[in-house]
Amino acid sequence: MDREKVKKEFGERVRLLRNENEWNQEELASKIELSVSALSDIELGKHLARTETVYALCEVLETSADYLLGLKEYTPANHLAALLDGMDAKEIEFAED
Repeated sequence: MDREKVKKEFGERVRLLRNENEWNQEELASKIELSVSALSDIELGKHLARTETVYALCEVLETSADYLLGLKEYTPANHLAALLDGMDAKEIEFAED
């Protein structure tokens, strides 16, 4: 994957997860201690986030760096939801124990 494609994919995934959490850019930027303009540049694919920012995004958005970088097609949260979706109530109760 070329660098420009990685930046674009990364930004799209950050924006998608931010929107899923119903946060605006100001809210997410505050949570990861980043300026709104820097977050905007990341979401637009103008810049690739620094390592510290990737780590903060993963924590706040509850996802993996693999997902943000386009190496995986799911986040841990939606992967769990997909697994649970295929289970009946008895299986879910067993899994909770």
